Amino acid sequence: MNSAPVFNAVNARKAFVLPSGRREPVLDGVSLSAFKGEIVTILGPSGCGKSTLLLACAGLETLDEGSVSVEGVPPGASATAMVFQDFLLFPWRTVLDNVAFGLEVHGMGRARGRERAMELLRLVGLEDSAKRHPFELSGGMRQRVGIARALAVEPALLLMDEPFGALDAMTRETMQIELLRLRDATGLTVLFVTHSVPEAVLVGDRALVMSPRPARVLAELVIDLPRPRTPDMLTSDRFKALERQLRAALRQGDAQS
Repeated sequence: MNSAPVFNAVNARKAFVLPSGRREPVLDGVSLSAFKGEIVTILGPSGCGKSTLLLACAGLETLDEGSVSVEGVPPGASATAMVFQDFLLFPWRTVLDNVAFGLEVHGMGRARGRERAMELLRLVGLEDSAKRHPFELSGGMRQRVGIARALAVEPALLLMDEPFGALDAMTRETMQIELLRLRDATGLTVLFVTHSVPEAVLVGDRALVMSPRPARVLAELVIDLPRPRTPDMLTSDRFKALERQLRAALRQGDAQS
């Protein structure tokens, strides 16, 4: 693993100002990093500040204190891309044109943009669906389009906010393995927010457990399962032991709140 992280957050603090004028702390001195080719999963109770942290990592939320950086500089549109639980595809655009959208925004010519979009659709196994529209696709296929669109801008850091939460169990498992395949193929660096302990273990190289709001990092666990990951690992003794450790850290956080 490289000595310099792709992503670094140092003492990130953030509070929202309520209509009453009262400040509601959301992030309470969060520090974390992610290295090239690493998937860091982030677990925590609902409303603790995980999504706010991701938005700050993307440069879409300003911090009150502390800093976030991607490859040593403040994050910007060219440095990060986000994938959400909701697919957020343009229904009037074809699959190909949805993937090419970010390239158009960044000034790439239409012909080259569509060529690059097709390369990415091949990468996620959707080249045969290039001319279809989002309503013609399954949930898992739509999320693959969202991932391909995010990869189109070649981000240094991919931010994923419960990306598979709306999918059925079998499709979710397929997409987890697909993400790992893409990471191995491209060297992606990923921050991955989830509420699922098994997902955090299967997908992650490291898992962070956040406290109830305001969010702090309560625990960090190295996921020492071998690569490539497979669904068969879900029943292994080591997988179950890692799950127990994460659940214990989450319970500790609840007890402290």
